[in-house]
Amino acid sequence: MSGRSVIAHATATPPVPRVATARGARAGVFPALRSRLGAVSRLPWSTRVAAATLLGFAAVALLAPHLAPYDPARQFDLVALQNRAPSIAHPLGTDPFSRDVLSRTLYAGRTSLGVAALAAAVATALGVVVGGAAGALGGRTERLLMRAVDAVLGVPRVLLLLAVVALWAHVSSPSLALVLGLTAWPATSRLVRARVAAVRRAEFVEAARALGASPTRILLRHLPPHVVGTVGVAGTLLFGELLALEAGLS
Repeated sequence: MSGRSVIAHATATPPVPRVATARGARAGVFPALRSRLGAVSRLPWSTRVAAATLLGFAAVALLAPHLAPYDPARQFDLVALQNRAPSIAHPLGTDPFSRDVLSRTLYAGRTSLGVAALAAAVATALGVVVGGAAGALGGRTERLLMRAVDAVLGVPRVLLLLAVVALWAHVSSPSLALVLGLTAWPATSRLVRARVAAVRRAEFVEAARALGASPTRILLRHLPPHVVGTVGVAGTLLFGELLALEAGLS
């Protein structure tokens, strides 16, 4: 190497690290949000329509005080406006007590959706606890818990609910949701137990156990990500079932 080349190499300015531009920084602020939106856009159109419909009903129920044209308990005229057909003033007509049916439907949606959501949450939580414990522990504990599930399934649920409603004529919404949830969890527990038992025998769980992971760590760290999908589907189906059952009981 010549002397001129050595001097040029020694005096060369080192490359300046590139600084992220504001645009690049903004582009990386919400990567998780963009991935979630992309996953939603890839869902089947029927799933998106169903989710939009459910969210629409929930929004209408929450906005009932602003959307209802009348007070749901208001009686207009027990003689002239009894059981009237739909009209401009009353789009869904009136009931035998001359109350506006549209207003009462909007307000009733809040109660029905609330009771079904609370009951589905209670049933899903119980099902996850019982089914997860049975699938993770196995052995005698699994057999004991599954026999308890079979015993609960052997009780006719609709008949039990009708007896509760008959004995307590004025059942509050939280109490009704609790009764519905306490009688609807066995099916979810069976699904969760089967899924947890399958994942427990997977190779990555065996590897974690060989590396010294405790049963508690495996139960809380490795199993939940593989059970969330099953629990979500079971809870969604349970919500619709409990909504129809609550409407029939009322």
